[in-house]
Amino acid sequence: MKKFVKAAVAAALTAAALASVPGTAGAATPQFSMPFVSATPTALHAGQKVDGYYKIINKSGVTVTGTTWDLFIDQLGLTKSQPPMIWWRIDKGHWHLIHFGWAPPPVKGSEPQWQAFGMPFGTFKPHQTHTLELSWSFSQKAHLGIYPAWADLRDHTGGTIYCQNRVTADFYHR
Repeated sequence: MKKFVKAAVAAALTAAALASVPGTAGAATPQFSMPFVSATPTALHAGQKVDGYYKIINKSGVTVTGTTWDLFIDQLGLTKSQPPMIWWRIDKGHWHLIHFGWAPPPVKGSEPQWQAFGMPFGTFKPHQTHTLELSWSFSQKAHLGIYPAWADLRDHTGGTIYCQNRVTADFYHR
């Protein structure tokens, strides 16, 4: 009996917590996936535009409103350099330029990053798929090599991460 009561209390607390998140009242926890859609875009000269495409899928029966996304680019132990210029759009909509901030390593042994937070993504209806397109270009001053990057889809507060995936690009002079 005590186990049943504990389970009922836990279920009630979960429902109450979900009711406070816009678009999830009385529903299951939102579940998303972000599979790769394109190969790693590779620029072979400065100024060349290369595109990457990423599908983001709401796998649940929950409508989620006010989602945002963040982008982090690791510098792989390098000192501060110029970040790539990245434009983004959703479902072939309007293009938006990403404005990055620099973050030195928070702890010894971690990588410095270029970071951008809180870019609006919008609403996901149940089982809906959106496509995030990133268009990269690199300046003459950019370092050559791999630009490992991560995209996070978050709730409207920036707290809960719904899904995360690599959105890496490469830059090699030839």
